[in-house]
Amino acid sequence: MSSENMDVNSKELEQLGQERKKYYELTLLARVDEQYILTFKKYYGNLYEEALDFNTRRNDVIDGLRRGDDQLFELNEGWKGDKSVVLEAVSYDGNQLADATEKLKDNYTIVKKAVSMDGLTLRYASERLRDDDNIVEKAVSMDGLTLGYASERLQDDDNIVETAVSEDGLALRCASKRLQDNDEIVELAVLQNGLALRYASERLQDNDNIVETAVNEDGLALQYASERLQDDDNIVETAVRMNGLALQYASARLQDNDNIVETVVSVDGLALQYVSERLQDNDNIVEIAVRMNGFALQYASERLEGNKRIVRFAVLENPVILKYITDELMEDAEFLLSLIDLDENVIQFISEEYIDFLREFYKNSL
Repeated sequence: MSSENMDVNSKELEQLGQERKKYYELTLLARVDEQYILTFKKYYGNLYEEALDFNTRRNDVIDGLRRGDDQLFELNEGWKGDKSVVLEAVSYDGNQLADATEKLKDNYTIVKKAVSMDGLTLRYASERLRDDDNIVEKAVSMDGLTLGYASERLQDDDNIVETAVSEDGLALRCASKRLQDNDEIVELAVLQNGLALRYASERLQDNDNIVETAVNEDGLALQYASERLQDDDNIVETAVRMNGLALQYASARLQDNDNIVETVVSVDGLALQYVSERLQDNDNIVEIAVRMNGFALQYASERLEGNKRIVRFAVLENPVILKYITDELMEDAEFLLSLIDLDENVIQFISEEYIDFLREFYKNSL
């Protein structure tokens, strides 16, 4: 190394004289260059050994983070402001960014690493970096809901929002009003999660294609469709095929539609609770419902709750339903015995009161 370069290096070292931490960082170079070591010792004497000790302690801290023995919040404040230590911490757990100093929460490299591990750590980043296109795009690609922590400018950015809703449709909630009314953005959102329809504009909640896509992904998205589409046969049929309980959001007209209701209760008997009174008194509809789920009996009309054929199907599907049948049927010993003949497990769900009643009936019939 030339004497000229040595002089430059010596001047650099002198300029660092008031910033002890920079001495330590320079020591990393000194340890691999004999000339640096000699120059460093000449100007700072014992500080060289102190610097080596610092680096040793830093490496110990980093090793502790790697092993999972330590967390950033457990360390003293000095380490929370050490770039190498914090970078190591967020490399294993992005959420440790929460315990870094404000200065390092504004460090591009550290924040980029943190959001690469967990997008939601964007919430701990500085305001400046929550407005950085690259940082935010990486964050929302990891977790779309991170969009809620981005700046207003980026919540109105087509590319950022598209990335966010493609990862999690519900990120549409955090998008600007303009993009909540964007056909392509909203379609991507409901394709990923039908319930994102909730955050679409009123115009798009009344769009046939958007709503059909939404209910085809999640039938319960029907609740966010316009009244017009909640009364649309095709839309409602698609919704209830995906989830029978979507029938509760259909129009009164379609809740009284024989074909739609029969389709629904044949998949989910409990949907009987959302059908019209007329169909809750329909023998065929109710029978289909209780065959699917015995508990549907509690939503049948009073007349059918007392219908032995209907009740028999309900009890055989789920004996627990005995607690819901009428007193009149529970006091019909022959009916109860017929249920036991069909399934002996039924007796486990008959109360002691009626067991005694059956014993007495059996004794008298001998």
